[in-house]
Amino acid sequence: MSKTPSDKLFQLIHSLTGPERRYVSVHLNRQANHSDNKYLLLFQTASAQKVMDESSLRKKIYGKTQITSRKFSELKAYTYHLILTALQFYDGSTSINFKVDTQLQQIRVLFKRSHYRDCLDLLKKSKTLIIKYELFLQLIAVLDWEKKIAYAREDIAFLDEELQRIDEEEQACVAQIRNLSTYRNILYQLIISRRKYAVLRSTEKQKKLAEILEHPLLAKPEKARSYRASVLYYRIQSNGAYSMLDYEKFYKFSRGQIDLMEANPHLLKEDISAYIYGMTNLMLACGLLSRYKELESNLLIFRELKGSSIDDAFRIFKHFYALSFRLCIQKGDFAEGWKMLERHFEELDKYKGQSFERGSFYFQYFYLSFGKENYDDALSYLNLWLNLPRSIEREDLQSLARMLNLILHYEMNNMVLLESLVKNTHRYLKRRNQAYAFEKHLLHFFQQVIKNNYRTSLKAALKVLKNDFTALAEHPSEKVMLQYFDFLSWIEGKITRQPFAKVVAANYQRSDE
Repeated sequence: MSKTPSDKLFQLIHSLTGPERRYVSVHLNRQANHSDNKYLLLFQTASAQKVMDESSLRKKIYGKTQITSRKFSELKAYTYHLILTALQFYDGSTSINFKVDTQLQQIRVLFKRSHYRDCLDLLKKSKTLIIKYELFLQLIAVLDWEKKIAYAREDIAFLDEELQRIDEEEQACVAQIRNLSTYRNILYQLIISRRKYAVLRSTEKQKKLAEILEHPLLAKPEKARSYRASVLYYRIQSNGAYSMLDYEKFYKFSRGQIDLMEANPHLLKEDISAYIYGMTNLMLACGLLSRYKELESNLLIFRELKGSSIDDAFRIFKHFYALSFRLCIQKGDFAEGWKMLERHFEELDKYKGQSFERGSFYFQYFYLSFGKENYDDALSYLNLWLNLPRSIEREDLQSLARMLNLILHYEMNNMVLLESLVKNTHRYLKRRNQAYAFEKHLLHFFQQVIKNNYRTSLKAALKVLKNDFTALAEHPSEKVMLQYFDFLSWIEGKITRQPFAKVVAANYQRSDE
């Protein structure tokens, strides 16, 4: 049985940004002084392919010449190595980490040849950068070099005077590393807990999360002993507040993280990914607290961000559209949302190589289609959402999708199918044995609709449902689910016989006054 060709080289090439590709091309071009530069030709041919085609690559490189598979594999492997080498040089020109690591390697080279004075000059430059950018591991290496160079020079006076200072700096550095590592572990614990206890009701879930958030290092921001530890402090607190449904604190800590990062632009540049996550949380908090003007201004800033990798660019694209869709939905501007949806699909083509979790967008696709009264499209997206693989994390949302499925078929006047769906949903909730109150009330409403077949007052039943949902919105465990879809506006639209979009827009206008 033939072995499947490795796509490592292809995947690496297609993960590069435009500037990185140009740099690699120049680097590969230097590898041969003649026209038969197979490395460059392989790189250019693979870059032009949208899907890896092994036979086309071989034909382009070797023509009709017969070669062994091993020879072509070796060419690919070495080209892969050359690209990595080129990227090391590229990153070395753009990243402080790489620059400092290069300087430390140069110190090793000079030390080996007994150029101790040159070592010390370079060490001084490195240490300035290291302290400025909080590179604690490299700082320990620098302090170690200070002692090694002094010992090699037999500079006993230096060791006598400076050994205690170096020891204190090392201890302080180790404490900062430990402090940073602890904050990082707390963040990971929080993320694991949020996923692990995704389906717990509010009281149980909050208890689990509260245990993590009671860590002594989270008592106050001053406990963080470095910039990066402070960023993690705010990330933990903002994520914790969001999980605990405390949206004011979610905003406060998200705002704190962004303020901290913007006050340190040289450090922000080194970790743009953390800034992307922070901005995403801040904008989400603005939406949850109806601070729409701030959300709109932040979206403009966010759209202009330049990531340091394709992955960063993709995150900006993904979160920009997710939050823009959310804003259009909250404003009831489904016409604008539909236009954005079309642009979203056009731009999505640029990120075909990325792992795009379309499932996280199906709900918004459904919502925008529903608000535009494009019910066929809404049904298609809802079915895609319903057919996602079952998981603990998605169980509540799967249940929500079933409720929305009832509403959608009611809007489409599919009364025969609605009767079957109501029965299936009832069995589903009974089997699950953990239904939300809003699910029970909505299901009861549709059971009345099917049973009475409009013989009794539909308007009266809708008013009862509205009162039930208004009361439920005060309960934290119900509120979090009711925020996904504007059930109250839908009910109001049925009572007043107004389009859903019009009711949502009117409610938005009142909240914005």
